[in-house]
Amino acid sequence: MYCTHCTYGSSALERRKGEIAQQPLGYSVRAGASDGELLRKQYQQVGRLLYYYLPKDAPADEKTRLTAATAPKRLIYFPLTPSRTVIGQVCHRQSDTAGRPGSYFAHLLFLDETCSGSCSGLDCLRLWNAPGWKEEDDVDIPHVLPPIASLDDMLRDRRPCIDDDVLRSFVSTSVNGNFYDPGQILPHRWREASLESRRQLLISSLSMLLAASTDQRPFILVIEPAVAAIVFYGIIRLLPSGQIRDSLSFSTFEPSVERPLAKIIATWFHYGEQAETMPEFQRIAGTLLNT
Repeated sequence: MYCTHCTYGSSALERRKGEIAQQPLGYSVRAGASDGELLRKQYQQVGRLLYYYLPKDAPADEKTRLTAATAPKRLIYFPLTPSRTVIGQVCHRQSDTAGRPGSYFAHLLFLDETCSGSCSGLDCLRLWNAPGWKEEDDVDIPHVLPPIASLDDMLRDRRPCIDDDVLRSFVSTSVNGNFYDPGQILPHRWREASLESRRQLLISSLSMLLAASTDQRPFILVIEPAVAAIVFYGIIRLLPSGQIRDSLSFSTFEPSVERPLAKIIATWFHYGEQAETMPEFQRIAGTLLNT
């Protein structure tokens, strides 16, 4: 399913023709593998998860300067029911169909017993920057999309940007060493960080998540979204099977941390060194690790 700001004509739920087709409708389903009432019901299930804003301290002109590729990415994973999970990528869109700056484009996958292969949180994180994600609206997008049989289809025969080898390299490669990073997603800050600090990041994150889980608080990490995805992968990889791991939800970028929906979230700021002076830090309802 693709969700974004639509016109009456571009919405898969409206599909109007004539003069009204070009008029802005608002946020809706742009396209989906389901149709009719089922598509509407699926959208209602995930509507509360669909939002995107740039970091609160970002200058106003960043809305029209940044693109889906250069703005922070939200990779999300939420169990909806015991047998149904949604994963998705939510990207920055420079303007909506009314020409107002700042919007989003979301590509969602609904996973259930019909999916072949594994559909865990680890499998979702292996799809960081996968070529199968659609990041932007396009007039040529049809209203009806083909379903995918397996999450591996999203990789299109490419190596995942995050997997066991990437995690192992993150916690074993020396400063400015030869990191295993097939997607080139690791920022210079972490290539230049000491090996001990990278190891400690993973240890502290796992420890703080376990502590937060005892009283149902979220664990919040202030870190670049791509590195958040690596750390989340490490946390889930190291957790034993059981209630904590099986019930985890996550988001690699949340513009606001005051009322988080996921159990593990990352946030990021335009001016990272000033993060702790932001008012949000005084209202966080969770366990925080600021990198």
